[in-house]
Amino acid sequence: MLGDPSIRLAYPTLKVITEEIKQDGIVSDTLKALSKVTIKGKVTDKNNVLQANYNGTVYTTIFDKEKKIYNLVNDVSGNDVSLPDSFLLRKNIIYRGKSSVTNGEFTCSFIVPKDLVLVA
Repeated sequence: MLGDPSIRLAYPTLKVITEEIKQDGIVSDTLKALSKVTIKGKVTDKNNVLQANYNGTVYTTIFDKEKKIYNLVNDVSGNDVSLPDSFLLRKNIIYRGKSSVTNGEFTCSFIVPKDLVLVA
């Protein structure tokens, strides 16, 4: 058993929407090392209506690009042999932090690290 099937899952009632990503003051969809990134967003309900009375905290995690990962091909049980396979995974974290939400809106800023491999 992985859990109690009679317990209702706690789904969030609010959503976080990213409105703008700026890199060194310019709107961008690709992050470059050592640039300052500013993300603006808002907290909405399920109908995307701004929750102007919401004040709290938003936790942000920015991942590096997807990387192809290969399985270990080490499941040899009886006549079944696992086959080599690959999948895409966003493993390396570029930034993890928290920001204050005021009147349903938030802004967070960070510097993209020079060496992304060390930020795993």
